[in-house]
Amino acid sequence: MEEFKAKLDSLEDVVKDIAVDITTGVIVERLPPEKVWEKAGDRVLKITSLTKELKEALLTIKPERAPTVEKYVAMIVEGLEKFRETLFRPGEALERSREGIEQRRRSLVNVSDFMSICREALSNPSPVIREILSLKERAVVKGPTGYTERLSSLSDTISVVQSILRETLSALTRIDGELSSIRGEVERLLAGAKESSP
Repeated sequence: MEEFKAKLDSLEDVVKDIAVDITTGVIVERLPPEKVWEKAGDRVLKITSLTKELKEALLTIKPERAPTVEKYVAMIVEGLEKFRETLFRPGEALERSREGIEQRRRSLVNVSDFMSICREALSNPSPVIREILSLKERAVVKGPTGYTERLSSLSDTISVVQSILRETLSALTRIDGELSSIRGEVERLLAGAKESSP
């Protein structure tokens, strides 16, 4: 949990630095796209990296939030990649800068929401994780009596179960998406049938 908190703190620091750049006018739409990337690129890449790392830890700490976590991380990574692509695509320079900066702004909203999920998981982890942390604390107090070894074995088993749970949640998310597509297709077919009926 300490490592997770440290990475979350790092992400918050990067976002604060970007906010300072915005409020002080370091990055403005009048800058050429190359300059925008020069000033913002490293921080954008850092956000992408930290978000992916936090996701892996978050899926263990709070596996029941897996679909939400996956959704936000995908939106953040896609949005920041689109920011870079917008800056370097062909076209009028200032227009690219304007669109790129706006794309980054939207991505930072998603980053802010993602950090809220991380903070919530930090203060209220999955009951299983909370119990493991409690057992570890007791093991430190009692000292090594075979207790730590048994706890480690239990932790490994729980990790396997949580991995299966994440896969199940991911599969359910995909199934829900497929069902939505099927419902949409059925509605289109019914609408077409009504239009063609005399």
